[in-house]
Amino acid sequence: MLIQNTSNAAPQPAMSAGSGTLVAANPEVQMPPVAPPVAQAATPTAAPLTEPSTAQLRSAVQNTNQSMSGKGLEFSVDTATKQTVVKLMDTKTGAVIGQFPTQQMLDISKAIGLMQEQLQQATLSRASVPTALGLLITQQA
Repeated sequence: MLIQNTSNAAPQPAMSAGSGTLVAANPEVQMPPVAPPVAQAATPTAAPLTEPSTAQLRSAVQNTNQSMSGKGLEFSVDTATKQTVVKLMDTKTGAVIGQFPTQQMLDISKAIGLMQEQLQQATLSRASVPTALGLLITQQA
């Protein structure tokens, strides 16, 4: 059985296995050499992020609050957890409609931070962990 190409299209070159060079389907056709792939330029690495100072953070919050004045949003930073707090305020009464994160979440975050500090101190001093209050319990039995 004889299979022939009946289309008028030129034969497509094939890649030689392992060599990375093009080989013509028809040995009479000479293929130009292929240039090696160009290495991509290395992307510059970003400088590591640093935490803003307390003064920078306070200034940014004040600027944001000034620009949002009268819009019903108030921004602040919780001193214990260092988390940004956004409050949705009623513009007429000044009452807090909603807060993110909620006060309960801030309290939980503060308790977790306290427990981590106690465990770290206990690990460093190789002493037993002092009696710690529970995560959500604020009194000892």
